Amino acid sequence: MRITKPETSIPMKDESQIPNSRIPVSEEESLIEIQNPEILNVEDLAGKNEPVNTDICLELRKTEMERDFRQWLNELSEIPRVEFTDDEPDIYSFYEELCVLRNEVRKGGRRNHDVLTRFGESLAGFQNVLVDIQNRLGQADARKKEEELLANKRRFLAVIDVFERMGRLKERLYTPPKKKLFKNYGNWENVWNRFREGFEITYSYLENLLKNEGITKMETLGRLFDPGQMNAVAVEYTDKHLPHMVIEEISPGFLQGERVIKLAEVKISKTQGRV
Repeated sequence: MRITKPETSIPMKDESQIPNSRIPVSEEESLIEIQNPEILNVEDLAGKNEPVNTDICLELRKTEMERDFRQWLNELSEIPRVEFTDDEPDIYSFYEELCVLRNEVRKGGRRNHDVLTRFGESLAGFQNVLVDIQNRLGQADARKKEEELLANKRRFLAVIDVFERMGRLKERLYTPPKKKLFKNYGNWENVWNRFREGFEITYSYLENLLKNEGITKMETLGRLFDPGQMNAVAVEYTDKHLPHMVIEEISPGFLQGERVIKLAEVKISKTQGRV
């Protein structure tokens, strides 16, 4: 709502020509004005340090307001006109729009909740897929590592077999053969010694090769028989040793860390009359 100035001014009549134009004043108000013509407000009474009566103060306030209103009417040259515009919403249309907005917000909230729920389900499914992929990769790595270890084990077994054969032959090289085998050589002992030195160099090379790969010889003598590391190929019944003790190593075993590369072949003891 807005107040606009009228196009034409409204002529104002002289107040003296309008009957009863002045607002009637009660006898009590007239009496107050007659008795106190110079006092028109409460501030004047307070300024003179006189006792103030509450009823008199109220009457003075009303009289002052009435006087100001009369003065405003006398100074008013034209009556303002009030116009209503069509674009101004009323309280009912505003409440209706507010209800529509609330419903839209609720619908949007439900849609967002559904989207977030589906997104969470998708993330859960994706996480399960990742876990499955990680498990498969772990299994593939384990199989690959096992295959590599198996392939290395086969190569190591071939080297170990040659190393064992050379070890058994090495013990015999310290005893020279009969002289008739070298009857065509003048200094056959020098030839034999050079051959033995070359053999020992080759044997040391294979031994260092196995050490560099972390392969060590297994200690078996005097130990209790361990089927995970040993293979009992012979049994001796005796009361000199505790049962199931390794009393002789027929073929050495080899380890790569904690992994068995080759089982040791041993002879174990058993007590007489017991299986």
